Order: sequence, then structure tokens, then C-alpha cells
Amino acid sequence: MPKQLCVFCGKEIPKKRVRSHSKYCTNLCRRNHYKHVYHIQNPKSKISTSTKGAVSELTVAVDLLKKGYHVFRSMSPSSVCDFAIIKNDKFYKLEVTTGYRLKSGKVTFPPHDSKRYTLLAVVCNDSIIYDKKI
Repeated sequence: MPKQLCVFCGKEIPKKRVRSHSKYCTNLCRRNHYKHVYHIQNPKSKISTSTKGAVSELTVAVDLLKKGYHVFRSMSPSSVCDFAIIKNDKFYKLEVTTGYRLKSGKVTFPPHDSKRYTLLAVVCNDSIIYDKKI
């Protein structure tokens, strides 16, 4: 039987892992490989999470202002929503979150309490996905 090599580091995969059809010589190599793939697909991942959140919120604010909404930003990080927005006498409580596109193309993001807001905006690689048509 030919030697099987780790797809991340190139070392030989131990026999017990070969039997389980592993592509990696250790769990550490597996984690490092997925981190590497994640960073390629999500290039902004090297900035802090709080900075990413602020960038996402500002991205959504600019988009909504361009669409003619009046946008009011929360002053507290523990507020029920990130923005209050108004257009044509309709009021929305907007929550903004940062999402990530998986290799499959699906967008994933942290869960939120949907009772706290009326509209959710997911910012993913400079695109914005709204959960309702606005």
C-alpha cells in the first residue's frame, strides 16, 4: 500500500489515521488547513472582531443612506438594535452582523434574537444580504 501524505504539511499519515480515511497527519494539521482556507476566502479576517463589526455597520449605513433611508445609529453597544431606520413613515429596528461565505457558497453568521429587531442585515465580503426586502 503506498504511503499517504498529509494534504497540509506533506508528512506521512500514521496508519491508524489512514484507516479512518483522514487526509491529515494530525488534528493540528487539519485545523491549520481549514484556517488557511478560511483566510483565503475571507481576506479581512486579520482585523479584530470589533473593528469588523464597526466596518459592517458603516457599510450598511452607507447602503441605506444611498437608498433614501433616514439612519439613526445606536450610541450603546448593548442596545436592542444597531440602527433605527425610517423611510416613507415606516420604522425598522435593524441589527447588523458579519457573515462568512463557506466553501459551499452558503453564508453563515452568529445566531441573533429575532425578537429584538425587525430587520437583519448580514455583511459578507463587502456584499449585504437583508432578511427582508426593503
